[in-house]
Amino acid sequence: VRFALVQEAIFSQEFHKPTHMLLLNYFAEAEGVVRPNEEILEWAWVKAEEGLSFPLNTFTRKLLERYLEEV
Repeated sequence: VRFALVQEAIFSQEFHKPTHMLLLNYFAEAEGVVRPNEEILEWAWVKAEEGLSFPLNTFTRKLLERYLEEV
């Protein structure tokens, strides 16, 4: 696990509820099965570069772009 970046979301329209959040992002590897809950309906394991073609919210896109800068 290593630190990636901090992002601030102030009442972003991209989230379901109007909240002010500090997003503390880390890079990590995991093994196992994805377990869906109320926060995730769909997922896909893809190469990082392919992830940019998905309809990501701006905060997830920025995190992925940061990852791609470092690899």
